[in-house]
Amino acid sequence: MLKPGSRVLLIEDADSDASLFRRAYEKAGVHAELVVAPDGASARAALESGLPPCLVVTDARVPGDSGADLVREIRNRKGLETTPIVVFSGATYLGDVRAMYAAGANSVVVKPVDFEQYQQAVGQILQYWLCKDLGCWG
Repeated sequence: MLKPGSRVLLIEDADSDASLFRRAYEKAGVHAELVVAPDGASARAALESGLPPCLVVTDARVPGDSGADLVREIRNRKGLETTPIVVFSGATYLGDVRAMYAAGANSVVVKPVDFEQYQQAVGQILQYWLCKDLGCWG
């Protein structure tokens, strides 16, 4: 069981992708607040309010920010040094993937086009990263 007040931060600018993620998240049965930020500024605001997230899932392309720069900024924030950061994106060129890992991402996952596969990918991300060793479980 997740600790009370646990949050997962999704950084996603496309409303349709954020909605798909939310549907898959709800189906996975995660008992944590899903905070959706459509851009880097909103992500920063979310990180500064409330408890820190136990997981960050971000698109590689974020309006107003380089995805790698945003990952690096999150990774360097006090209290988030070990928070898992998963890049979940349809834009996964080799250069982008390398930049994300160099910036501190823990994983890069390609967004499937098919909804069933998308749902499975979200479920696997959540199952893998929301484990008791990361402090999200009571």
